[in-house]
Amino acid sequence: MHLPGLARVNREQFGEYTMMVYHNQTYTNFDLDRAADGLAAGLRRLGVRPGDRVLVMLPNGPEVPVSYQGVARTGAVIVPLLGALEAAEVAQIAADCAPVAAIAGVASINKIPPGLLTVVVGGTGPAAFAVLAATAPDGANHEPAPADLAVILYTSGTTGQPKGVMLSHHNLAAAAAAGARARGVGAEHTVLLTLPLSHSYGLTVMNAMFLQGCRAVVLPRFGEEEFCRAVQAYGVYQTALVPAMLARLLRFPAFGQYDLTSLKLVAVASAPCPAEVLLTFQERTGARVLEGYGLSEAAPTVTLSRPWLPQKIGSSGTPVDGVALRVTDGDGRVLPAGEVGELWVRGPNIMMGYYNRPEETAATLVDGWCRTGDVARIDIDGDLYIVERKKDLIIRGGFNIVPRDVEEVLHRHPAVAEAAVVGAPDPVLGEVAVAYVALHPGAAAAAADLLAWCRQHLAKYKCPERVEFLTSLPRNSLGKVLKRELKRAWP
Repeated sequence: MHLPGLARVNREQFGEYTMMVYHNQTYTNFDLDRAADGLAAGLRRLGVRPGDRVLVMLPNGPEVPVSYQGVARTGAVIVPLLGALEAAEVAQIAADCAPVAAIAGVASINKIPPGLLTVVVGGTGPAAFAVLAATAPDGANHEPAPADLAVILYTSGTTGQPKGVMLSHHNLAAAAAAGARARGVGAEHTVLLTLPLSHSYGLTVMNAMFLQGCRAVVLPRFGEEEFCRAVQAYGVYQTALVPAMLARLLRFPAFGQYDLTSLKLVAVASAPCPAEVLLTFQERTGARVLEGYGLSEAAPTVTLSRPWLPQKIGSSGTPVDGVALRVTDGDGRVLPAGEVGELWVRGPNIMMGYYNRPEETAATLVDGWCRTGDVARIDIDGDLYIVERKKDLIIRGGFNIVPRDVEEVLHRHPAVAEAAVVGAPDPVLGEVAVAYVALHPGAAAAAADLLAWCRQHLAKYKCPERVEFLTSLPRNSLGKVLKRELKRAWP
């Protein structure tokens, strides 16, 4: 299977149907397919050849799947870029992967390095769609091999310089198929896409749609009011969010004024979801929140909570089809169920390696396994629990502090809207915990109040040394807290 093959299976299995709704304009799967064939022909006329790299920097919309399919049908390699990236960051990625062309929206065109063949997609909806569909198909589409490189997905850089994750057509198709089987969504359902489709999470949700046959309502970006209106207007059954989006919805003053009863399933991944946020969202909507775990190196789906199984709060679910997990000690020895160590992952979705980084590839891919760098445990039933990213652990005088443990306690305080805990250097203890907190609008709490709260619920060594207040936590475009930004306050 390959990316063009996903669209082929979709056509054969479901026939023509409304696949996307964007700005109240509908697009059938056949519309998207014809536009992708036209774009592929246009790119070939511009000189794009198999193996070439093509940057795609577009806001959410039907143009995204058309662009990905169009590039794939030339045999070229897709390099998705988040719209939030600045010109210097785009230039850094371009210097690494040497693209020959770019497809960009008007808001991003000034970020594309000079000298590239560039398809400029102006406007939104039908006008933008028409740009990509302007060329007549030429019947010369390339048939990729499953092992061919399909996408170079640059990591978000929350912990360092972004690396290009090389994903084959088989990696992406396997992740799409496994995700489609695990999500409990069918052709009769409407889903809401509000995640950036240029991110690995949004990409795999979009790819899975080809195999589900469902209708997708697409939002240009996440917004509380836009989300609620879309769910109410279109009878949305399922969506995929990150924990920060759940928290924002719960704080939205008009949240309870919308009819959200159609919403039954909400997949949540990309960052740990505080239990208080998850349970409150379920209570207020009646929807089931399904936690999952993934990473770009796994295209990205590793585990998902299944809607038909009992819910385990804090669990990221069990592995999707074809994926195996193990937890290891510092020497790579496999640990028994319940013990904490580094998570290793194996499966058909695991990346080919990092682009132009053979040493880092060799350190990450070991005997067919991918070392995630995440600290986890697996229970006797095979459910995965992410404890912390290895590099985020705080070692205070020889004792390990898991930031998530402290963050969960802070989230339970009625005044706290957001909390993140990082390590700060200490001349005696090596590191100490410092909490960064944003309060609910109108709420009041002093640092001493929150420190006392922590002492009531945590061992003394786990309690933060200090509490710093912010209006909001720094996050990337997907809502993940940028802990490196918080750590910059410390020498």
